[in-house]
Amino acid sequence: MNADMTTEPFTYPVRSTEGRNVILALTAAVLAVALGFRYTAVLLPTIAGFVPLLITLCATTLLVGYLSCVLADTGTSPPTPPIRTIANAGVKTLILILGTILFPFGLLAVTILQFTTGGTPNGLVPSTMFLAGSTGAFFLFLAIAYVLPGFLAPLGRGNSLRSTVRWRHLYGLRELAYLGWWAIGFPIVVFGLWLVTVTIESTGVEGIVAALGASYLLLAGTRAIASNLDTAAAD
Repeated sequence: MNADMTTEPFTYPVRSTEGRNVILALTAAVLAVALGFRYTAVLLPTIAGFVPLLITLCATTLLVGYLSCVLADTGTSPPTPPIRTIANAGVKTLILILGTILFPFGLLAVTILQFTTGGTPNGLVPSTMFLAGSTGAFFLFLAIAYVLPGFLAPLGRGNSLRSTVRWRHLYGLRELAYLGWWAIGFPIVVFGLWLVTVTIESTGVEGIVAALGASYLLLAGTRAIASNLDTAAAD
């Protein structure tokens, strides 16, 4: 992949018929996540609530699984792997993501709740502890987000979790080119995830538009991160 082509990740989702079809499929997945989440929140804990919960989990699995396949892709247009391959990558990706980012998220949440349930932290020591805890959790999250694609890309090629979690997959992440593309792609992915939340909260046409935008941004952002990841994830 030529990292000098600065516009390549942004044209990657729409330059071919396959890419445009993928955008539509990802949009459907985002809408399924949004609708499933919305109805799950309404119907749980009744038995009927498990149906939209299952839909949400399946759509999320396919969504993250496909993005893992994009991380491993070196072609010029979005890949079209079999559903079974996407689902397999999605399950492993969710396990790896939940096993790595839950800790910094939990640390940040506990730090904030500890000092906000009783009001704004007062005094030098509470304020310092709050600042240190929240800052540490934030930078730990960024560090994990930086190295995580190096582990996720092999999953997109069908590797097992055990063979994926190896330090040699991180060698290419030391390159300045990867840092540059990650700095571009990661905020785009975050913005795409924010649009997913907009889709969940919307009930009209704006929800569909947000889902379409989220699909494009998630695909483009993932491609940007993958632009110099091939050496990092090489087996």
